[in-house]
Amino acid sequence: YWSSFMTSSMQLAKECLSQKLTDEQGEGSQPFEGLEKFAETIETVLRRVKVTFLDTVLRIEHVPENSKSGTALEIRVERTMYCDETADECSGINVHQPTAFAHKLLQLSGVSFFWDEFPASAKSSPVCSATQLATEPKLSPSWNPKIIYEPHPQLTRNLPEITPSDPVQICKLIGRMELSLTLKQNEVLPGAKLDIDGQIDSVHLFLSPRQVHLLLDMVAAIAGPGKYYKKQKNN
Repeated sequence: YWSSFMTSSMQLAKECLSQKLTDEQGEGSQPFEGLEKFAETIETVLRRVKVTFLDTVLRIEHVPENSKSGTALEIRVERTMYCDETADECSGINVHQPTAFAHKLLQLSGVSFFWDEFPASAKSSPVCSATQLATEPKLSPSWNPKIIYEPHPQLTRNLPEITPSDPVQICKLIGRMELSLTLKQNEVLPGAKLDIDGQIDSVHLFLSPRQVHLLLDMVAAIAGPGKYYKKQKNN
Protein backbone atom coordinates (compact mmCIF):
# COMPACT_ATOMS: atom_id res chain seq x y z
CA TYR A 1 0.00 0.00 0.00
CA TRP A 2 2.71 2.45 0.98
CA SER A 3 4.87 1.55 -2.02
CA SER A 4 2.40 3.30 -4.33
CA PHE A 5 2.85 6.55 -2.36
CA MET A 6 6.63 6.28 -2.24
CA THR A 7 7.12 5.54 -5.94
CA SER A 8 8.77 8.55 -7.60
CA SER A 9 7.82 9.95 -11.00
CA MET A 10 11.17 8.80 -12.43
CA GLN A 11 10.43 5.21 -11.39
CA LEU A 12 6.97 5.42 -12.93
CA ALA A 13 8.42 6.75 -16.18
CA LYS A 14 11.02 3.96 -16.34
CA GLU A 15 8.37 1.30 -15.73
CA CYS A 16 6.11 2.69 -18.45
CA LEU A 17 8.85 2.99 -21.05
CA SER A 18 10.56 -0.30 -20.15
CA GLN A 19 7.52 -2.23 -21.40
CA LYS A 20 8.54 -1.31 -24.96
CA LEU A 21 12.01 -2.83 -24.65
CA THR A 22 12.84 -6.09 -26.39
CA ASP A 23 14.43 -9.04 -24.62
CA GLU A 24 17.76 -8.41 -26.37
CA GLN A 25 18.14 -4.91 -24.94
CA GLY A 26 17.78 -5.98 -21.30
CA GLU A 27 18.98 -3.82 -18.46
CA GLY A 28 22.20 -2.73 -20.17
CA SER A 29 20.48 -0.45 -22.66
CA GLN A 30 21.06 3.27 -22.78
CA PRO A 31 18.70 5.66 -20.97
CA PHE A 32 15.42 6.28 -22.72
CA GLU A 33 15.17 9.35 -24.89
CA GLY A 34 12.98 11.94 -23.24
CA LEU A 35 12.78 10.02 -19.97
CA GLU A 36 13.30 13.12 -17.85
CA LYS A 37 10.58 15.03 -19.71
CA PHE A 38 8.21 12.12 -19.31
CA ALA A 39 8.98 11.95 -15.57
CA GLU A 40 8.44 15.70 -15.22
CA THR A 41 5.06 15.36 -16.95
CA ILE A 42 4.01 12.59 -14.56
CA GLU A 43 5.14 14.63 -11.56
CA THR A 44 3.26 17.69 -12.79
CA VAL A 45 0.06 15.72 -13.35
CA LEU A 46 0.26 14.02 -9.94
CA ARG A 47 0.76 17.37 -8.23
CA ARG A 48 -2.20 18.94 -9.99
CA VAL A 49 -4.66 16.09 -9.41
CA LYS A 50 -7.64 17.34 -7.42
CA VAL A 51 -10.39 14.90 -6.50
CA THR A 52 -13.79 15.84 -5.09
CA PHE A 53 -16.35 13.38 -3.70
CA LEU A 54 -19.95 14.36 -2.98
CA ASP A 55 -22.39 12.68 -0.57
CA THR A 56 -20.07 9.88 0.57
CA VAL A 57 -21.39 7.26 3.01
CA LEU A 58 -19.11 4.87 4.90
CA ARG A 59 -20.90 2.19 6.95
CA ILE A 60 -19.09 -0.04 9.45
CA GLU A 61 -21.08 -2.99 10.79
CA HIS A 62 -20.30 -5.23 13.73
CA VAL A 63 -22.19 -8.33 14.91
CA PRO A 64 -20.77 -9.99 18.05
CA GLU A 65 -20.39 -13.74 18.04
CA ASN A 66 -23.60 -15.63 18.93
CA SER A 67 -25.54 -12.37 19.01
CA LYS A 68 -28.99 -11.81 17.51
CA SER A 69 -28.37 -8.12 16.85
CA GLY A 70 -25.59 -5.97 15.47
CA THR A 71 -24.47 -2.36 15.46
CA ALA A 72 -23.37 -0.06 12.68
CA LEU A 73 -21.59 3.27 12.46
CA GLU A 74 -22.35 5.42 9.43
CA ILE A 75 -20.09 8.29 8.44
CA ARG A 76 -21.78 10.67 6.00
CA VAL A 77 -19.69 13.34 4.29
CA GLU A 78 -21.32 15.92 2.05
CA ARG A 79 -18.10 17.01 0.36
CA THR A 80 -14.56 15.58 0.33
CA MET A 81 -11.69 17.28 -1.48
CA TYR A 82 -8.21 15.76 -1.94
CA CYS A 83 -5.21 17.54 -3.51
CA ASP A 84 -1.46 18.11 -3.26
CA GLU A 85 -0.40 21.03 -1.09
CA THR A 86 2.50 21.84 -3.46
CA ALA A 87 0.30 22.06 -6.56
CA ASP A 88 0.44 25.87 -6.68
CA GLU A 89 4.20 26.14 -6.22
CA CYS A 90 6.00 27.58 -9.24
CA SER A 91 9.42 26.10 -8.46
CA GLY A 92 10.96 23.67 -10.94
CA ILE A 93 10.62 19.92 -10.60
CA ASN A 94 13.80 17.89 -10.09
CA VAL A 95 12.94 14.29 -10.96
CA HIS A 96 16.44 13.05 -10.01
CA GLN A 97 16.10 14.37 -6.46
CA PRO A 98 12.46 13.91 -5.49
CA THR A 99 11.21 15.47 -2.30
CA ALA A 100 11.69 13.37 0.82
CA PHE A 101 8.10 13.94 1.90
CA ALA A 102 4.85 14.31 -0.02
CA HIS A 103 2.30 16.72 1.43
CA LYS A 104 -1.36 15.96 0.73
CA LEU A 105 -4.43 17.87 1.83
CA LEU A 106 -7.80 16.36 2.69
CA GLN A 107 -10.75 18.66 3.37
CA LEU A 108 -14.14 17.41 4.55
CA SER A 109 -17.32 19.38 5.11
CA GLY A 110 -20.77 18.36 6.29
CA VAL A 111 -19.53 15.36 8.30
CA SER A 112 -22.13 13.51 10.39
CA PHE A 113 -22.00 10.24 12.34
CA PHE A 114 -25.03 7.98 12.67
CA TRP A 115 -25.59 4.95 14.91
CA ASP A 116 -27.72 2.00 13.92
CA GLU A 117 -28.82 -1.24 15.59
CA PHE A 118 -30.20 -4.02 13.42
CA PRO A 119 -30.98 -7.76 13.59
CA ALA A 120 -28.09 -10.06 12.74
CA SER A 121 -30.05 -11.44 9.77
CA ALA A 122 -29.95 -7.99 8.14
CA LYS A 123 -26.15 -7.72 8.11
CA SER A 124 -24.79 -6.40 4.81
CA SER A 125 -21.82 -8.79 4.63
CA PRO A 126 -21.41 -12.40 5.81
CA VAL A 127 -20.04 -13.01 9.30
CA CYS A 128 -16.47 -14.34 9.35
CA SER A 129 -14.73 -14.99 12.66
CA ALA A 130 -11.01 -14.56 13.29
CA THR A 131 -10.47 -18.34 13.65
CA GLN A 132 -12.07 -18.94 10.26
CA LEU A 133 -9.78 -16.38 8.66
CA ALA A 134 -6.71 -18.10 10.13
CA THR A 135 -7.67 -21.71 9.23
CA GLU A 136 -9.41 -21.15 5.91
CA PRO A 137 -7.16 -22.27 2.99
CA LYS A 138 -6.29 -19.69 0.37
CA LEU A 139 -7.67 -20.55 -3.06
CA SER A 140 -6.14 -19.81 -6.40
CA PRO A 141 -7.16 -16.37 -7.80
CA SER A 142 -8.18 -18.04 -11.06
CA TRP A 143 -10.70 -20.26 -9.28
CA ASN A 144 -13.85 -18.19 -8.93
CA PRO A 145 -16.95 -20.41 -8.64
CA LYS A 146 -20.43 -18.94 -8.89
CA ILE A 147 -22.96 -20.38 -6.45
CA ILE A 148 -26.59 -20.05 -7.48
CA TYR A 149 -29.12 -20.30 -4.67
CA GLU A 150 -32.81 -20.68 -5.49
CA PRO A 151 -35.03 -20.99 -2.39
CA HIS A 152 -38.19 -23.06 -2.46
CA PRO A 153 -41.30 -20.95 -3.28
CA GLN A 154 -43.16 -22.18 -0.18
CA LEU A 155 -40.31 -21.21 2.12
CA THR A 156 -39.99 -17.67 0.80
CA ARG A 157 -43.61 -16.89 1.63
CA ASN A 158 -43.14 -17.54 5.35
CA LEU A 159 -39.97 -15.49 5.76
CA PRO A 160 -40.50 -12.33 7.83
CA GLU A 161 -39.83 -9.05 6.11
CA ILE A 162 -36.78 -7.17 7.35
CA THR A 163 -37.72 -3.65 8.37
CA PRO A 164 -35.39 -0.95 7.07
CA SER A 165 -33.04 0.48 9.67
CA ASP A 166 -33.34 4.03 10.91
CA PRO A 167 -29.90 5.32 11.98
CA VAL A 168 -29.77 7.90 14.76
CA GLN A 169 -27.39 10.85 14.56
CA ILE A 170 -24.77 10.75 17.34
CA CYS A 171 -22.20 13.31 16.18
CA LYS A 172 -21.89 16.27 13.83
CA LEU A 173 -18.81 18.24 12.83
CA ILE A 174 -19.66 21.91 12.43
CA GLY A 175 -17.68 23.77 9.81
CA ARG A 176 -14.80 22.23 7.90
CA MET A 177 -12.45 19.42 8.83
CA GLU A 178 -8.96 19.67 7.37
CA LEU A 179 -6.34 16.91 7.44
CA SER A 180 -2.75 17.52 6.34
CA LEU A 181 -1.06 14.23 5.37
CA THR A 182 2.74 13.99 5.24
CA LEU A 183 3.92 10.82 3.46
CA LYS A 184 7.53 9.69 3.74
CA GLN A 185 8.84 8.76 0.26
CA ASN A 186 12.21 7.39 1.36
CA GLU A 187 12.44 4.40 3.69
CA VAL A 188 15.98 5.36 4.76
CA LEU A 189 14.81 8.54 6.47
CA PRO A 190 13.80 8.29 10.14
CA GLY A 191 10.28 8.94 11.30
CA ALA A 192 6.80 7.62 10.67
CA LYS A 193 5.59 6.73 7.20
CA LEU A 194 2.46 8.81 7.68
CA ASP A 195 2.00 11.94 9.76
CA ILE A 196 -1.49 13.41 10.13
CA ASP A 197 -2.19 16.94 11.33
CA GLY A 198 -5.89 17.71 11.72
CA GLN A 199 -8.03 20.73 12.41
CA ILE A 200 -11.75 20.70 13.28
CA ASP A 201 -13.90 23.77 13.88
CA SER A 202 -16.28 22.20 16.43
CA VAL A 203 -17.77 18.82 17.37
CA HIS A 204 -21.28 18.18 18.69
CA LEU A 205 -21.92 14.79 20.35
CA PHE A 206 -25.33 13.21 21.01
CA LEU A 207 -24.35 9.92 22.68
CA SER A 208 -26.20 7.97 25.35
CA PRO A 209 -24.27 5.79 27.86
CA ARG A 210 -25.47 2.64 26.09
CA GLN A 211 -24.28 3.93 22.70
CA VAL A 212 -20.88 4.79 24.19
CA HIS A 213 -20.53 1.23 25.50
CA LEU A 214 -21.52 -0.31 22.14
CA LEU A 215 -19.24 2.07 20.24
CA LEU A 216 -16.25 1.13 22.42
CA ASP A 217 -17.14 -2.52 21.85
CA MET A 218 -17.03 -1.97 18.07
CA VAL A 219 -13.71 -0.10 18.27
CA ALA A 220 -12.19 -2.95 20.31
CA ALA A 221 -13.35 -5.50 17.73
CA ILE A 222 -11.85 -3.47 14.85
CA ALA A 223 -8.56 -2.76 16.64
CA GLY A 224 -7.88 -6.38 17.60
CA PRO A 225 -10.37 -8.94 16.25
CA GLY A 226 -8.38 -11.90 17.62
CA LYS A 227 -8.25 -10.52 21.16
CA TYR A 228 -11.89 -9.45 20.97
CA TYR A 229 -13.23 -12.90 20.07
CA LYS A 230 -11.00 -14.49 22.71
CA LYS A 231 -12.42 -12.12 25.30
CA GLN A 232 -15.99 -12.91 24.20
CA LYS A 233 -15.37 -16.65 24.64
CA ASN A 234 -13.91 -16.15 28.12
CA ASN A 235 -16.96 -14.15 29.16
